[in-house]
Amino acid sequence: MILAYYVFCEITQQLQNHLKCPMFFIKLKHFLAAGILSSISLNSVANITGNDAIILDFPHPQVMSVSTVTNTDDFDVQGEVTRTSFWEIKSNNGVVVGFSGSSPYDNDENENPNIPRFFKQEVNARGELITDEYDYLQTRFGAAISNHDSTEKGNSNLWGGGNTPNSTPTVLTESGLDSPYGYWGTIMPNDAGDFSLSLYSKGSVVGSVQSGTYTLEVVLNISTNEQLNP
Repeated sequence: MILAYYVFCEITQQLQNHLKCPMFFIKLKHFLAAGILSSISLNSVANITGNDAIILDFPHPQVMSVSTVTNTDDFDVQGEVTRTSFWEIKSNNGVVVGFSGSSPYDNDENENPNIPRFFKQEVNARGELITDEYDYLQTRFGAAISNHDSTEKGNSNLWGGGNTPNSTPTVLTESGLDSPYGYWGTIMPNDAGDFSLSLYSKGSVVGSVQSGTYTLEVVLNISTNEQLNP
């Protein structure tokens, strides 16, 4: 009220001295309105108590990326080869890994085409491919994870012997407890949001398999398995 009275007195005085200048009166009206608004704002702030809290409910989605695989091969004089396949996996929550693969059907040596094996199609004396005839190496697998935070099952970081592979193609690709999928369950990345996965694939010459270049077809299957607050 004191402010309003002071402004009103000022307006009256200025009107007496400047009757020919209506714009001056308009400016004083705006000044009076601003003073009133300022007074209202101050009163509003004073009503906020220190006990009020703000709760933020923010849905933060899980994301995941997988690096391009890098492969290295190790040969020895005993007719064995071990291929190491390495992936860097990034995610901000739990991840599940598994493997699948295939190899050509051969009625004599391979009646299960849904497992990965080192194979080569046989050729005849003229260098021609022989239909439905393949040679296979004995194939074994191992795997390892590193730089992660934890696993659901709490087992060792090595599966199937790790870099000394001893598990069969059938066990690698199944969904049971003995497979990588069942052995580790959900894998939680470290606080930086990543972990490493290595697959070791070993092929050994057995008997009189034909010489040549052998191929292995194995696929990493990976998916998110988000673990939420209880």
